[in-house]
Amino acid sequence: MSKVKLFCVPYAGGSAMIYNPWKNVMGDAIELIPLELAGRGKRFGGPFYKSIRDAVEDIAEQIIPHVDNGSYALWGHSMGAVIVYELCHYMRQQGHPLPVHLFCSGSTAPHLRKKDKPIHDLPEEQFLKEIEELEGTPQEFFQNKELINLFLPILRHDFMIIEQYEYEEKADKLHTDMSIWYGSGESFVNEVQGWGTHTSKSCRLHEFQGGHFFLFDHVQAIANEVNNTLVPYEIAHAIKK
Repeated sequence: MSKVKLFCVPYAGGSAMIYNPWKNVMGDAIELIPLELAGRGKRFGGPFYKSIRDAVEDIAEQIIPHVDNGSYALWGHSMGAVIVYELCHYMRQQGHPLPVHLFCSGSTAPHLRKKDKPIHDLPEEQFLKEIEELEGTPQEFFQNKELINLFLPILRHDFMIIEQYEYEEKADKLHTDMSIWYGSGESFVNEVQGWGTHTSKSCRLHEFQGGHFFLFDHVQAIANEVNNTLVPYEIAHAIKK
């Protein structure tokens, strides 16, 4: 049976392993493929990205060999949402198929991103305080100096590239169905409808109880929604064959 490949991009500081809890709850019609960003996980010690564009080109190189002969979807959370959005435009520019569905989670629409005071170059103590307030990092991390020394460069570089990201207006909208997922406690809940201006197809909004890292608290519910969203594409793809 042909499956819909679901490529997942993590948030700033995250690695592919954050999507491991999804592996046992995704349906048979979906092939879950967490993507490892440069400098972490299996790619630890490698060079970091200098821009969102670097990340887009690197991820495109990873997925292009796997998307030309089948349906695929993209998921990104927070920084990852911006990356997968820009990745869609890059894929079209390069003449590759667009994803059948784009999931953007935990992020306001790219053209509405506010230029908050950057934190990536703050002194260590202040930077860690900002990270802690996002409530997505276990408390054990902040109490372990070795872990801090290990992961601080990853966090700083990720925040640097997202803080320096400049949205550029696109000539054409994406011709891709979109789902926008966000926590009820996010600061941008009144702006999520802005995502709809970036596609000529459907754009559905899903609110979950929680803050920026709501995805950790709703694994089964998220899996159910993803399954229900992607199965029709798998059926349509099978019929075409």
